[in-house]
Amino acid sequence: MEFSSVGKKPSQPVHDSMSGGDSSTKSCDWKGELASKLRTTRHERSDEFEDQITSYLDGRQPNLSRLVCGCMAHREREVLHQILVHEDIKNLCIRGPVDQLGWDTLIAAMPATLSVEMLKLSTVRLSHSKCERLFQVLGRMPKLEKLSLKRVDVETSLFLGLPDCPALALLKSLDVFVDVNAEASPLLLKILEACHLRSLSIRDHHGATTVVQHEIRAKMISKQTDLNSLRLAFSARKSAKQVSCYMKFLCGETKLIELHLNAGCEVADFNRLIEALPRKSPLLTSLSLIGCCPIPPRIRQVEISPLAGMSALQHLNLRSNYLEDATVAELLVEWEGKPTRLRHLNLSGNWIGPTTLVTAASFLETNRTLVGLSIAPLGDRGFIGYQTRTLELLSQALENNTCLQQLDLRWPDVVEPFKERLINALERNKEGWVRSVIQGHIGAVLDTSFPIELAALIAGRRLTVRDALSLSSVNKAGWERRWSQG
Repeated sequence: MEFSSVGKKPSQPVHDSMSGGDSSTKSCDWKGELASKLRTTRHERSDEFEDQITSYLDGRQPNLSRLVCGCMAHREREVLHQILVHEDIKNLCIRGPVDQLGWDTLIAAMPATLSVEMLKLSTVRLSHSKCERLFQVLGRMPKLEKLSLKRVDVETSLFLGLPDCPALALLKSLDVFVDVNAEASPLLLKILEACHLRSLSIRDHHGATTVVQHEIRAKMISKQTDLNSLRLAFSARKSAKQVSCYMKFLCGETKLIELHLNAGCEVADFNRLIEALPRKSPLLTSLSLIGCCPIPPRIRQVEISPLAGMSALQHLNLRSNYLEDATVAELLVEWEGKPTRLRHLNLSGNWIGPTTLVTAASFLETNRTLVGLSIAPLGDRGFIGYQTRTLELLSQALENNTCLQQLDLRWPDVVEPFKERLINALERNKEGWVRSVIQGHIGAVLDTSFPIELAALIAGRRLTVRDALSLSSVNKAGWERRWSQG
């Protein structure tokens, strides 16, 4: 198949078809011409790929990412070039295996630039030469905003020998998933050097990543001065040493709004982090520390009460840290009576007992922001079922609380009539929230004199949360358009 004839004068892209008189005709003609050429070629194409191409040229819309990967695997440069020129591909997933000729096919078929905004590489193994080609591809994606590397493996012997990644000016989000069959550290470091991220997620289940590599990675992350969302998840093996590499950054002054850490720490590092966050990360609205404490923390007492000083915090997840009953209760005591924006609190997977439950009831009596609370006990150590006294206190507190909509307990152990009382209170709060949303936005959509009785009647139809949000946004915009037009 000749490719040079295509490269001389590419056809008008499909997304411009509405701008000119005969552009739509041109965009249709290229498929017919390409179909005629394909019938005369002798390439050996798999039946699956042949069906994809046929369906696409007949006007049906297949998965474009699969089509691109099929073209790379079958060396269909002309087909791929026409697709990339005519299709405005925003999201592209390249799933391996991809050999060197596959990357060469993609590079040869690419126009000067692509409008891809999100690229996902999955199950791809990269040698030095393949990395060079990948960086050529990235260099022709000037609009790239999100990049995902899932099970991307780079030859570790090339740790210091990879070429430089081109500048990725618009890249703001990077998601990396590494398992036992993939090591992406060399590629990750090169990409971190070439961009200024806002969101970074690293899920490293490799286990064999060295501490030195983690130290270098942590240093590179600390240079990401625009970062506001960081998610780190490490394998259990040697995770305490892995986390210690990042501790200097985590305990320093950052612009982080979200921090999610899923890995085991030393108790000293955990306490150091908890103590530093209120002072060093005042903007933090979402904090998740899952499985971070050893089992159990014998050497030093775990301290979590300083978290009550984080006035901006809206989401806190301390699940599966094996925290003692008194430790969890102390946090709720510190929070009681303080101004807070907290909306979701997860304390499950700890040694929840009567002390925490009584304190939670007292907390709910005065709190007017919390929407979801999870306090399911861990295992059976010291837990012989909910006591009548604690269930009564929880029921009374929830009946006096108008905000909480979700409560996670060990529900099979909650006996009647307390189960019914708790569920009724939660349902009442959910319905009240929907009613307030509908009533508030009916006035915004129509006018402030709209009868409140009619608004209450509409709300009383037991519409769902989605219905309420639909009324508050879609219909409001519709009414605004109608008023502006007439």
